[in-house]
Amino acid sequence: MPVRVQNTLSRSLETLTPLKPGRITMYVCGPTVYDDPHLGHLRSAFAFEIVRRVLDAEVGAANVTFVRNVTDIDDKIIQRAAERGTDWATIAKTYHEAYLKDTARLGVRPPTHEPKATENLEGMFAIIRQLIERGAAYASEGSVYFSVRKFAAYGALSHQKVDEMLDNWRGETGDGKQDALDFALWKRTKAGEPSWDSPWGPGRPGWHIECSAMSARFCGEEFDIHGGGKDLVFPHHENERAQSMACFGGHFAKTWIHHGLVTIEGRKMSKSLGNFLTLDSFLEKYPVDVLKLFFLQSHYSQDVDFTWEKMKALQEALRSMTDLIEKTSAEAPEGGPMLKPENFMEPLRNDFNTPQALAVLFAILREGNAKLAAGDMAGARSAAGELLQKGRFLGLFAAARSAACPEIEEIIRLRAAARAKKLFTVSDRIRDGLAKMGLRVEDAKDGSRVLGLKQDFDPAAHAPELRKLIAEVSGEVR
Repeated sequence: MPVRVQNTLSRSLETLTPLKPGRITMYVCGPTVYDDPHLGHLRSAFAFEIVRRVLDAEVGAANVTFVRNVTDIDDKIIQRAAERGTDWATIAKTYHEAYLKDTARLGVRPPTHEPKATENLEGMFAIIRQLIERGAAYASEGSVYFSVRKFAAYGALSHQKVDEMLDNWRGETGDGKQDALDFALWKRTKAGEPSWDSPWGPGRPGWHIECSAMSARFCGEEFDIHGGGKDLVFPHHENERAQSMACFGGHFAKTWIHHGLVTIEGRKMSKSLGNFLTLDSFLEKYPVDVLKLFFLQSHYSQDVDFTWEKMKALQEALRSMTDLIEKTSAEAPEGGPMLKPENFMEPLRNDFNTPQALAVLFAILREGNAKLAAGDMAGARSAAGELLQKGRFLGLFAAARSAACPEIEEIIRLRAAARAKKLFTVSDRIRDGLAKMGLRVEDAKDGSRVLGLKQDFDPAAHAPELRKLIAEVSGEVR
């Protein structure tokens, strides 16, 4: 079965036919680095990690070029730097590192290329020059604007008509614009703002031109897939598509993939609304695989509403799967045969349908538990091995478990004893001590266990720290 994708441009399910047979190039809009990433940003990163894994399975990882940009200069970055009394570069570096840290904890691999806007100014200048020469853009009072009405296909991606856009106008203000819908390619400098020299005077790039320059450099003037959140369809992707096609001709991106947003109680998760949740906050209550299950249980194109009640149910589902794996001491088989039968890969090839793929995992879980109840350990272990491999394809089960380290077993016993004696201060000290090692305690009715927050978690590596913590609290518990 070929990979099929819901293309935002055509609004139809299309077979993914690469421009170059056997090779796929994908450009995804990455973070604007002015604050810690929230779960909405992480859903985007994880959704495209799943897309990338499916494409890797189809054409081989070496034949997939995945580009994710970094917007490292922006109004919000400048504002945050002013608020903190520092410079834009420090803010951008700090929060880019925070983004990389969180996506790594989610099991998202580094992209093939991760260009930064400020490192691609020459490419932007080249595009702007060509747009001016073609009459598609104009310089005015130190800025440069794109002439929206001169691009006949404007509105095709967002399925809007230009004449109707002014009714719900969300364009930019700016001196010297010839039309309210025109948008900035280059913004003249303002007092107190960072600026770069350009053929049109000092200033900084517009948001949209950044992605056109970076995608052209790393993907080519035409490429297979462009992705991002559905909130980017208009104006960002519409503008990006218009200026790239006006400059280069061709079709720019062949296929457009847009994921849904994360809401909290029905409202978009947003820093501007103050209702966002960070990964650190989430990990104080649940392991990272619970968050992955939350993302996987809905189709990437749908909005998902976050509640803590949902996380509690997902934690129980995760525990059921990991219990089977642990009880059977299962190991994932080498190679790829366990990714068959096709009922697992088929939904993933059909517009990356993770809910249906996840349903296959739960069917395997039921089969494994039935065999375990019947005393068929070999059958149960085989099912658990299949569960483990398929789950890992979806990014699950990467963290090692507490049984691999006797020191962890002892610290769990001491914490249980402290809680039983209502020595909650000691119990909290144990929890906090584990947190400093990058570990977290997961409590349940049938006991507690310790999990690592990092994908390469090695329990034995923490043995010296754990022995020190055991020595500190064991006298108080006994």
